Amino acid sequence: MKKLYRFKEMWLLEDSCSDIIQKAWQKGGNIAVNILNTTDNLTSWKKTMETIAKMRAIDERMDELEEKEELYWRQRSMNLKNSTREATCFGLIINDILDMAKTYSAIKFSHVGRTGNRVPHCLASLSKNLDSLLVWIEEAHIDALNLVMADIISN
Repeated sequence: MKKLYRFKEMWLLEDSCSDIIQKAWQKGGNIAVNILNTTDNLTSWKKTMETIAKMRAIDERMDELEEKEELYWRQRSMNLKNSTREATCFGLIINDILDMAKTYSAIKFSHVGRTGNRVPHCLASLSKNLDSLLVWIEEAHIDALNLVMADIISN
């Protein structure tokens, strides 16, 4: 049994909804055909809008999780600063960095969150799915190019 179609007046607040209705009625024909065209087009539009709303909710949830992870790693870095470096898994690396830093007259270290470091983070995530070693010599991999272009467009 087909679900009963109900028009919701709140849809008219969306510009794209008004466009769909106008296009359906501009085709001409009789009223029954125009109503049927409008119903079909709005049903499709509604599904698209629901999908977009779900995607936005997922994006917001991802942002929330990224923020939590950011706080986690910020706290971890504070723990590294305040603990005995040799006792941490990064201790030797940190000691090497600090030894190299002594050769400069001035140096500053700062934390860059994932939102400011999206391309390397995404590339690292992609590398988890690789079965073998992947080396780029002259041309970047298409995934890397896409990530850089998306990063440029978003800024």
